[in-house]
Amino acid sequence: MSKRFFAHAVLITASVIGLVSIVSVVFPSFVEASSDSNSNRQEEVPSATTQALPPQPMLVAQSTALTGTWKANDGATYYVRQIGDQLWWYGEQNPTQPNFSNVFVGTISGITITGNWRDVPKGGANSSGSLKLKIVNFSRLEKITGSNFSGSVWTR
Repeated sequence: MSKRFFAHAVLITASVIGLVSIVSVVFPSFVEASSDSNSNRQEEVPSATTQALPPQPMLVAQSTALTGTWKANDGATYYVRQIGDQLWWYGEQNPTQPNFSNVFVGTISGITITGNWRDVPKGGANSSGSLKLKIVNFSRLEKITGSNFSGSVWTR
């Protein structure tokens, strides 16, 4: 029983250390303010959806910053997954009888996402192409270039 307790204690300690490391990378001002015991000043941390984009290493450190459900001006819903500098999505115009449904895979570099998309058989379309997107903020993506792709603005 003591080995099991020790293993759980080590796992919990490692998890807390990892969480503190992530918080210190994502919100360095929080760590600095927390370590200053004489400071009564409270810093307001803007929400991830409205704040300006962090530099590239920070964006990649926030490896799920773009993950979520997005709506686009082509009438479709996009289910996005970001893992580090990779971004995938499944998009469909209508869940029951879509005119189109597609998948995308791209790479994030700075505030640019470059990748390729392809329609899948669920929808009636059969097309493919490349896309280059700009990350305006964590709530808005805009198409820079894209062949045969009707959507140009994604929001959440």
